[in-house]
Amino acid sequence: MTDKDDWLIELCLEEASKLPKSFPVRVFSVAVDKKGLIISGAGNLYTKTHPVQAKWACFAKQPERQFLHSEIRVIIKAMKSGRTIDKLVIGRVDKQGNAKDAKPCPICSAMLEQEFPEVKLVWSVEK
Repeated sequence: MTDKDDWLIELCLEEASKLPKSFPVRVFSVAVDKKGLIISGAGNLYTKTHPVQAKWACFAKQPERQFLHSEIRVIIKAMKSGRTIDKLVIGRVDKQGNAKDAKPCPICSAMLEQEFPEVKLVWSVEK
């Protein structure tokens, strides 16, 4: 992991801590290009669904988890930019704002492994 990765994780943790404390899980992700520039950023949502999220939730046999996860949401936004994603950085915090393990869930892991196997993943860990 690089100093830039550490900075991006801290950014994701800061943005995740701004999400409503009522969210069961507060996750924020950024997609980064080869130059280390942020293409897009997004947090998870519990009020919106998307066909891509629904597809992968069904694939993972968890159709009830169709609300947008930050990893899928940020990929959707980044794809619209036309830029190539080199890395996905993910941060998760608990209700007190402490860093938590942000390894992608089975739904997001399946999507990333099958659709974006070349994208590097970096995530926060519990401190």
